[in-house]
Amino acid sequence: MKNLLVLGLGVLLGLVILAGCSDVPPTGIPPESSPPAIQSLHVSPMNVIGGSTVTVVANVGETNDADYNYEWSISSGVLIGSVSGPQVLWTTPESGSVEFITCRVHNASGNDEATSHVFLASQEAPTSTAVYRIESYSSNYIRDAAPAADGDCYIAGSEYEWFGSDWLAKLSAEGAVRWEIAFESAFFQGNLKVGGTPDGGCIVSGLTDSEVSYQETAVVKFSGSGDTLWAIDTGSDSRWADLDVYEDGSCLMLGVNAEGYELMRLADYGEIQQQLSIICSDDPWMNYTDLNIAATSDGGYALSKVGSIGESGITTSTLLKLAADGSIVWTKQYGSRDRAVEIRDVLDSKSGYIIAVGAEWSYKADSSRNYDLLIEAYDYSGNTLFVRHFPDVDAVWSTIDEFADGSFGVSAGGHTTCAMLTFDGAGNLLWLKEQELSSYVTGIHSIWKQSGAFFVLSGAQYDTELAPGFLLKLGWE
Repeated sequence: MKNLLVLGLGVLLGLVILAGCSDVPPTGIPPESSPPAIQSLHVSPMNVIGGSTVTVVANVGETNDADYNYEWSISSGVLIGSVSGPQVLWTTPESGSVEFITCRVHNASGNDEATSHVFLASQEAPTSTAVYRIESYSSNYIRDAAPAADGDCYIAGSEYEWFGSDWLAKLSAEGAVRWEIAFESAFFQGNLKVGGTPDGGCIVSGLTDSEVSYQETAVVKFSGSGDTLWAIDTGSDSRWADLDVYEDGSCLMLGVNAEGYELMRLADYGEIQQQLSIICSDDPWMNYTDLNIAATSDGGYALSKVGSIGESGITTSTLLKLAADGSIVWTKQYGSRDRAVEIRDVLDSKSGYIIAVGAEWSYKADSSRNYDLLIEAYDYSGNTLFVRHFPDVDAVWSTIDEFADGSFGVSAGGHTTCAMLTFDGAGNLLWLKEQELSSYVTGIHSIWKQSGAFFVLSGAQYDTELAPGFLLKLGWE
């Protein structure tokens, strides 16, 4: 019995020792918390007119906000309402250029802080406009254009509007041809796309060349001097209709085939990283004239399409929000016999919403059409954020791009005019400039901002001087 008592005391003593060595705290005492770590400090919109109110959100991951204390400070302006949580409203000052906001988060275990900023948009319109004719003798029809990392730009086209050899050129900021390459092909064209890469080169999709066996499924990377760096055949049944190149040199392509659409991501060295199929009920082969794709910051995509409804010939547009796996989240359809909207380009804003640009057209009394510039913005759930309608801006063609400061620009053209408009991140118009051109506009292919100036590249109708387009440069004297 004595031995059993000693044994029992020994076991009890061992359990007490183990409990004392364990990392598990005694019952009733909460575990020690981890110090906070701010993962992001997001300002939306990040570009506004002075005096506007923005929303600022501190993301500290999945945690109990009650465990944290938040402290906010700003360089100027006023914080509205509660400032004790992870989200605040900030009314910016009436004037300035860049203003800063800092969030400090702390608990019993430590603290962390992060700083972000908002750009106050300038409403001063450019005071000078230069128009440069593109004096190339290889191509009469531009299909796409993109800025180059070194301040130049790339244009891709074909010999004639519907057929002829493909063609790629690099232009200076004054429209002078640095170099140009013609490729041997002579059949229906329409899907040639180009995007500038961070290393100064470019990626081209839809290129055909019978001499080196490029097919419409090919994707080719060129250096800034026009040398071929790599070329791959994607092996897809799709014809590539749009191309976006990102800051890391990778690219996203949108293709169309008999069953629907296809998305493909390529690494900067040409390896296929992702491939998605999007099945649609319509007939994409026969029912589209313009397709555009944009990757969204929630991991999904936005896709726009211009086509026609069945055999009626009624022009219509479709805007799709896609999930990361290519499934359709929501769809917006525009079109009627008397009124239609043609979405010509789509953009994902740094502020976290989708912007679509195009034209609302209607018939005049003489059966001709009005093409009024239309800009619409939606959140990722499909709710309308803002609509901007410009009935005095001719917008047979249009394109959109976002600049580094969070503002965005739109260019529209029709007949012999080309217009450029800039907006803050909330969709407020900053300025509008229009320019008369000497030839009929056949497309607005790209808009960008470099070295403080704005550039627009437009296509032009074939004429005796064989100039396929114009490069517009807008700046300040």
